[in-house]
Amino acid sequence: MTVAPVGTITFLFTDIAGSTRLWQQHPETMQTALQRHHALLNEAIANQGGYVFQIIGDAFCAAFPTACAGLEAAIEAQHALLAEKWGETGIIKVRMALHTGQAELKVGDYTSGEYASGLTLSRAARLLSAGHGGQILVSLPTAELVRDHLPQDVSLRDMGPRRLKDLIRPEQIFQVLAPGLLTDFAPLKTLDVHPHNLPVQLTSFIGREHEMAEIKKLLSSTHLLTLTGTGGTGKTRLALQVAADLIDEFPGGVWLVELAPLHDPALVQSTVTAVLGVREQPDRPLSDLLVEHVREEHMLLILDNCEHLVEASAQLAELLMRSAPELKILATSRVHLNLGGERTYPVQPLALPDPKRTQTVLTLAQYDAVRLFIDRASAIQPSFSITSENAPAVAQICTHLDGIPLAIELAAARTRHLSPASISARLGDRFNLLTGGSRTLLPRQQTLRAAIDWSYDLLSSAECIMFNRQAVFPGSFTLEAAEAICAEDATSAPAEHDISASQVMDLLSALVDHSLVSVQEWNGENRYGFLETVRQYALEKLQATGELASLRDKHLAYFLKLALQGEPYTWIGDPEWIRRFDAEFDNLRTSMEYALSCDPESAILLANSLGMFIDFTSRNFEFNSWIERISIMAESWPPGKMKAMALYFAGDRATYLEDYQHAQDLLESALEMAKELGDKKLVSLITHVLAVNNLRRGDWAQLRYYAEQRLAISRELGDNDGIAGSLWQLGESLCNSGNLKMGRMHLEQSLELARQENFPNCISFALESLSRLAFMEGEYPKARVMLTECAQIRRQMGFRSGLVWTLYRLGQVFLKERDAVQARALFDECLEIFDDMKDISGHLLYIDGNSGIAALTGQDERAARLFGASKAAAEKLNVVMTEFSRKVYEPLIATVRERLGETEFEKLWADGRTLTLEDAIELAKKQNP
Repeated sequence: MTVAPVGTITFLFTDIAGSTRLWQQHPETMQTALQRHHALLNEAIANQGGYVFQIIGDAFCAAFPTACAGLEAAIEAQHALLAEKWGETGIIKVRMALHTGQAELKVGDYTSGEYASGLTLSRAARLLSAGHGGQILVSLPTAELVRDHLPQDVSLRDMGPRRLKDLIRPEQIFQVLAPGLLTDFAPLKTLDVHPHNLPVQLTSFIGREHEMAEIKKLLSSTHLLTLTGTGGTGKTRLALQVAADLIDEFPGGVWLVELAPLHDPALVQSTVTAVLGVREQPDRPLSDLLVEHVREEHMLLILDNCEHLVEASAQLAELLMRSAPELKILATSRVHLNLGGERTYPVQPLALPDPKRTQTVLTLAQYDAVRLFIDRASAIQPSFSITSENAPAVAQICTHLDGIPLAIELAAARTRHLSPASISARLGDRFNLLTGGSRTLLPRQQTLRAAIDWSYDLLSSAECIMFNRQAVFPGSFTLEAAEAICAEDATSAPAEHDISASQVMDLLSALVDHSLVSVQEWNGENRYGFLETVRQYALEKLQATGELASLRDKHLAYFLKLALQGEPYTWIGDPEWIRRFDAEFDNLRTSMEYALSCDPESAILLANSLGMFIDFTSRNFEFNSWIERISIMAESWPPGKMKAMALYFAGDRATYLEDYQHAQDLLESALEMAKELGDKKLVSLITHVLAVNNLRRGDWAQLRYYAEQRLAISRELGDNDGIAGSLWQLGESLCNSGNLKMGRMHLEQSLELARQENFPNCISFALESLSRLAFMEGEYPKARVMLTECAQIRRQMGFRSGLVWTLYRLGQVFLKERDAVQARALFDECLEIFDDMKDISGHLLYIDGNSGIAALTGQDERAARLFGASKAAAEKLNVVMTEFSRKVYEPLIATVRERLGETEFEKLWADGRTLTLEDAIELAKKQNP
């Protein structure tokens, strides 16, 4: 197999001219013709050492390590195509283009990967679109490389500088002349030969391939398409690129009308007539002349930046669409024109890397936002490149700026004087940092603040108030939350700046229309939000009004009430409430931070309400920092409920950190205080955590003691969830103490009550415990059924830390059932979850699981190495193999030892012990069947 070339590469792009027409005229024979076409091209490319990396329909994309090889392949292919007898289909003419430049492979295998989209591939595609069937076009970089090495009788015809459809600098184009090839063609299909006024762009167009395809499809089926989006998202640049790509489809031309400089609505119509070259006549209305001019024309009209003249733009668009059936209008605006038949396309920010995932330089460079930063920074500083050292800062810049192209370009301009790390560190003051764009741009495009000012100045006074107040929400929010927090209290005295709850929905809708707020459906309800950059702007406005403190008070009150309402549901593992808390977590987090600064009692109530949700969603690190701050504040508090709860939280945190004795001391102090207060609900809560603390440290007698206490209190309170949980804890204490019969009975009672009351969390724990008993007794099908149900419940709950262990044990059951395929799939999912949670213990489990798969499938050498690597890693991490795992792996180790023989097994085992954890993981991945 040919290996994909890297570095400086010559690309050959081809496609069949008029293929759509050929398919329509010869549907029966075109399939055979296409197969022959593919065979001829593949042969010519292979003969010259080329690498075909993509075939889409009749279009080939191939890469060559040298320009001469690419040229030879193109000539050979054209000769073969012209010599072929195509029968009824008629001659198949193929256009070809050669362009040379730098390109990177997408992440993946170098023998089968594709190249990442970039400027080099884009230029090759644009060059191809300029040609005709049978023609070979060559760019200047390729021409320079082949000029002194041309085959005999082959020459290059200079076609002159031509503007390709990427709108940037003209490209010097050459046509290949060779014996036996066609030589005379119609003029090249470049921008120069079509009527238009599209401006030359000084920078390359990055990404947006998917958006462009969608916009072209929408434009083909409507007469008016409006690209909407907040300032700086690149609506104009995207519209220009789409127009350039479609220029062949509009014989009447493509015409850009720039409305941003206008302030008088009356000038819209005259500006359009001037762009189209319509001569004014004293005795005729301008509208009549304009209609007459466009009536029969098949043209594309771009109305750019309509938002401040939306009514006049809408009136003009309606007039033209009624009169000119072949006319298409592509508008850009921060608010739609609100016309019948109008389609809107929201332009989103550029694609961003996931900040939660570790990215390599190569993977980062394939995100559009990062590519844009690199391209613009390289233009400012030619020596700039993305490296393993600056890549995290570049990713942070793009993420913090929400992928807004204008903001990224302004940040990239700062690389003249600042490193990416310095730029990233200063983004807290982004509106002052991101200034100094090109002097040729409109003022609103020269700074980030001016871009948003432009939208803000178009709002009504009530819309401004609503926009400002939304800054109190750090993330998305519901209509109900906005009504409760952003509207005036019904009991307060009316004021000039009042907005009522009944106005909020209409004001939000208006802000959505202005592209300042986004709305998305989540779980059957609409959630509103805006980009962090826009929120920072709104927060500045809100601070200036003096309303911030009162709005934060209302925000805390609203989300504390929500947390208290949801607490009993999240405690039992209700998936709906867990998802709701997850959606509101940015708001809940902000409420907690505010409460910690000024309202400790609310902070404690919030912490108590969020505790179980935090466990389910693995946010313990952040929660622990809150508890630490509460504990410091509580040191000076007198005995009482708040003090007891602070001690309870501190004990819970110590348990999580495996500081079991300290946890025991704190929790016993809290329990004594709660008993003195006579607060039985708090006593139940503390005894629950005391039981958990002793479960984790393996003190089965103490576990039983506290479980029995909690069971008695829960029965007294009529707390069925507490009863079910206590029965489970008792069952665990008895089973681990050797009393399997009584332990099983308590576990089954816990499961029965939990099913009866629909307590998902307790059901999952009871199933997990009972499945372990079934497994140890050799009842593998029964254990598999229980663990499968447990995994399903935990997946629905979003309880990932519990789910991953359930999946791992289920994989072990499949090993005992000799189903390597199912086990492998489960272990792979476990590794992904562990990596997301940044839990290194998951690497050890992945090695264990795949050592079992290797042993099960007869890969004995790898199995022995992996068993050795696993043992060494367990010693380093101080991990002791459980009885459950010993039952799985010890028989497999014995089998592999027997098949290899003692000497060979020990040698491979020792070799495995020398592997690093990373090398062992790679070995585990490669050995999968």
